[in-house]
Amino acid sequence: MDVKKYEAARELLPTHADKYILNKEIIPWFIGEGRFVFKKEFWKEEKKYAVCLLVDPINKTEKELFNYEDIAKELCALTSKEIDNDKLVLTNFKIEKNIIMFFYDNNEYSYNIDTKKLLTGKIKVKPGEKLSPDFKRAVFSKDYNLFIRELDTDEIVQITYDGCMHYDYGSRLEEDNSFISDKRFGEVVTPSIFWSPDSKKFVTFKVDQRNINELCLLQNVSESGEVERPKAHNYKYPLPGDENIATSDIYIYDMVENSLTKCSYGSFDMGVFMYFPTLDAYKSITWSPNGEKFTVRLISRNHKEGKLVLVNAKTGESETIDEETSDTFIFSTWYTLSHGRTYNSVTSLNTGFYSHYTENGKIFFVSERDGFNHIYEIDTKNNNKLTQITKGQWNVGEILLIDEDKNQIYFTGFAAEKHINPYFQQLYKIKLNNLEIQRLTPEDAYHAISIDPDKNYFIDYFDSVIAEPEVIVRDLDGNLCMKLLKSDSVKLLNKGFKLPKQFKFKGDDNITDIYGIMILPTDFNENYKYPLIEYCYGGPQRCNVPVHYYDTLNSGFVQSFAQLGFITIIIDGRGTPFRSKQFHDSTHKNLGECAGMPDHVSLVRQLCEKYPFIDHERIGIWGHSGGGYAAYKYIIEHGDLYKVAVSSSGNHFQELYVASWSEGFMNDYDKELWIKQSMKGRASEFNGKLLLIHGDMDDNVHPSNTMYIVNELIKANKDFDLLIIPNGNHHLSDNPYYQRKIINYFVENLMEENAQKDFSMK
Repeated sequence: MDVKKYEAARELLPTHADKYILNKEIIPWFIGEGRFVFKKEFWKEEKKYAVCLLVDPINKTEKELFNYEDIAKELCALTSKEIDNDKLVLTNFKIEKNIIMFFYDNNEYSYNIDTKKLLTGKIKVKPGEKLSPDFKRAVFSKDYNLFIRELDTDEIVQITYDGCMHYDYGSRLEEDNSFISDKRFGEVVTPSIFWSPDSKKFVTFKVDQRNINELCLLQNVSESGEVERPKAHNYKYPLPGDENIATSDIYIYDMVENSLTKCSYGSFDMGVFMYFPTLDAYKSITWSPNGEKFTVRLISRNHKEGKLVLVNAKTGESETIDEETSDTFIFSTWYTLSHGRTYNSVTSLNTGFYSHYTENGKIFFVSERDGFNHIYEIDTKNNNKLTQITKGQWNVGEILLIDEDKNQIYFTGFAAEKHINPYFQQLYKIKLNNLEIQRLTPEDAYHAISIDPDKNYFIDYFDSVIAEPEVIVRDLDGNLCMKLLKSDSVKLLNKGFKLPKQFKFKGDDNITDIYGIMILPTDFNENYKYPLIEYCYGGPQRCNVPVHYYDTLNSGFVQSFAQLGFITIIIDGRGTPFRSKQFHDSTHKNLGECAGMPDHVSLVRQLCEKYPFIDHERIGIWGHSGGGYAAYKYIIEHGDLYKVAVSSSGNHFQELYVASWSEGFMNDYDKELWIKQSMKGRASEFNGKLLLIHGDMDDNVHPSNTMYIVNELIKANKDFDLLIIPNGNHHLSDNPYYQRKIINYFVENLMEENAQKDFSMK
């Protein structure tokens, strides 16, 4: 194959493409008085040039505060480090007259607009510290215990004393996907701390991992590359059916009283896929505005029971104010974590992804208990009365704002309008006095929303796979205030970036609409026949089909494959979330169906029938992680359709993957059920071309998953290809050798052309 096609493919890999994009995203920082700042990019002599703009939507004004090139130069002088202004990230902005304060690399700086001089600020946050909302102190962990550091005096006070290895405060779960990798790379982990709004208290957890069984990774190649004795890395990692998983107790620290109080609820199970807030991203802790109480969301080990627990922050006394059960599994917390992409820099501390605690003692939360994800209200002052707020065959995404003065809720939602793509997130408000709902985002696109904390307006970043991102400001009634920017992809398009063709077919049941995208080759001619590659994912916790304009750059190298003459497709079948509980429940006790395999196979066949330019004799499939598991299973069970597969880091044996994953979708462990989902004993059915890839230091999906497949293929006397990446963890997509190996495998075995063997993807 012509090297020029490889050069074009390389430019559209995720490691290269960003340099051809202006304003790919916007991250607003609200600074009070209805104003915010954000970074805006321009082209200047073929290079990116960025400025910081101050926006006042109320008065409809914009003002340039500084350019990032000047700030990068000043930071270089102050820190003696080389700083690329293209990659410079500034946060936590404040403005006082002509002085702009912001954080860079956890340290505060102040910039004088008039003199254009940058000075070091007072606040310096060290790696691993959790800063309080008032910026006065930070909590960190050391020797399994928690400490507070006063930022103005640097005084350190120890809070806990009885923590020990694997039974410590604010700790992370060792099963959480990158524990060994972070240790290897020297990452300092911030403890799980949830501050009250007034910075006077925080919630933390004492996590017990002492009795969990371990896994071991053998590091065959030293970090330096020097030949040394292989090193063993052990970590706590519960498997399905293990007697012991992590448990935890809740503790509340009171700054004023200097007291640590244990919550009366007692110990509960926890796991990385149990939506438990060992990471801030889960946002399952919700403080009351006055800091006197908080709620915590708890899920049972088998994911069939959920509780919302209300805790008195002073006494630690708790009560369960809502209980939910499911015949299948409870999932709703993942709506925001997995799908709700926003650029909101200011998230109120009394607002969680799961729930919202109001001034008048009402708690609003989301649940799929009626078959769709909807908002419910608990009135804590009225015997915890439960009321359903939203209803219908559509889903709420996230509660963004409760306007108590106007008695309205602002929230994101999916599929409330039947004429638009059900995966497009929209913004709505509902009046609580009459439950009237109004859509505030008229464009048929995916809307990522940031609401002004002063309740004047919202910033709307909207796009689709065929429409460039635009950013506008609307007031809270949906009226247009300002147009801020439109992303610029001209240079990317000139490099061959292809807009997908969206499609919808009936699934394997001939009833359900199944959505997907197709990317055609750059030199497409409908009179030719082209090989097709499906990029798949077999996990039921998220969707795989891109909804954003630039997402295809990070979806299985599909843009690069287009440069080489392949058609690529991505499909979301039944068993994936965000459509309905029934749609998602297809995966219940059925992980082996890889989140809709029958629908995928049906749609591929329908695509072949509809489009004669697809060569049905040259169809391949590849995926990573859950997609690696799926790719191998597809070529085993549907080898008549898929002739070439690349299986990367696949969790081929659910009994060898973390307990909370498969137990989360299949409930209590049943050995026979788990074996039905695994690929054990299937190697004799394999015919075709197969490349297996795994990093030997993968601390998420243990390499033994792939080695068992290797063992079975050898025993079955099957030819296959294998790539083990020394020191590779679960995140391989940026590895240039990995990129070329996958691309070349399809060029040689599906396109049946000569690949560029020594071409560098760097």
